[in-house]
Amino acid sequence: MIDLRRTVPAAVAAISLFGVAAFGQTSAAPSNDPLAGLPPDIVAEVMASLPAWDTSVRLQEAIGMKHNVVLSHTAPADSGFARGGFDVLIIHKVAGARTDSHLAIAAEGTRYFSSQTVDGEKFDHEARVAVDGEWRYVGDAHTFSAAAGAYHFDTIFDNSNTDLKRGIARLRETRLTVSPKWRWEPRAAWWLEAAPGGAAEIFPDRGNDAQVAEAAVRIGWKPGARLEVSVGGVERRRKYARLEQRSVIGRTLVGTQLRTRDREGHLRLDVGLDAAGVWKATTRAGGSRHADNGSGYFDYRERHVTQELAWRSGAWFAEVRGAARRYDYLVQDLARLFPGFNPPKLLGETFAGELRVERKLDARWTLFGEFRWERNRSNNPISAYRTNESLLGARWSWDK
Repeated sequence: MIDLRRTVPAAVAAISLFGVAAFGQTSAAPSNDPLAGLPPDIVAEVMASLPAWDTSVRLQEAIGMKHNVVLSHTAPADSGFARGGFDVLIIHKVAGARTDSHLAIAAEGTRYFSSQTVDGEKFDHEARVAVDGEWRYVGDAHTFSAAAGAYHFDTIFDNSNTDLKRGIARLRETRLTVSPKWRWEPRAAWWLEAAPGGAAEIFPDRGNDAQVAEAAVRIGWKPGARLEVSVGGVERRRKYARLEQRSVIGRTLVGTQLRTRDREGHLRLDVGLDAAGVWKATTRAGGSRHADNGSGYFDYRERHVTQELAWRSGAWFAEVRGAARRYDYLVQDLARLFPGFNPPKLLGETFAGELRVERKLDARWTLFGEFRWERNRSNNPISAYRTNESLLGARWSWDK
């Protein structure tokens, strides 16, 4: 059985670039709110025109095929699957007031038609659930919000980049988050955001439980409707309840308590490529430094870049994304694989791509297709794998 306690400090980093890590993200990511970035007076005018309660529901179902379901290095196994999910969004506003609030609930489940053995148990499904709510006050130049969320994941991840043994582990995690945010727009084209936050990470065996505290700052410039640039930084500190530090050769240091710190910087560029709004490109790039409070066994530097290109015309929508991420470990090396006086340090690279196409049939129904591909490379040979999945599905929407 894989010892999850040896690998969880980097578990989120080991999951797919487009996978679970994004689903329950606690850091101050760019907002998907369509009103984000608009002047406060315009936001207030739009909110005043909306009904007191606004509800939307989406149900979707898809079938597909996945290659290398359990991320095997030597014996990839394929399986068909069925995937279903729903999301509900409820928005409430008070007429004439500057406040609004919302509640969002989303769930997704995947059932594989053939099962594999992972971490000593049968693996034939994955699941994700998210519930979050937010209250917001929109002033003349300042916006304040307070959000809380609960997320649950049931999936697998590859731990070869953090432990020099080939292993796929089952990851079940519940995450509770709080994230207040302040936004200031001193001028029409400029804005500043500050977002402290916290989270509790809970695992079934309680051995990997952790408390997370973070602070994020972003500054942005939007000179017009077709261009927005932002830069930001995040510091995140994680205190584990039971995990202990490791020596430089990976031995557990009994009686110690593991803590980690991440410092991240990032850049985001959103560009409308035409005046009609048909084409839009988004670029994200950044890097981070992960450090523990002990020997540095879990220390690494990370760099990443993501490029997205979206096209929308009439009833059609298409989006293509590509991402690359690299990890350079500062202490862990390959001494067990390459004995010598100067063994190479461990490194890992992940490349991912996604294509999504949608066709809206009417006010209720939409057909969609997706293809995702991922490749993991490392100078630890046993951690290399490729996986991909394709699916076709339909989505039903209802708004009130």
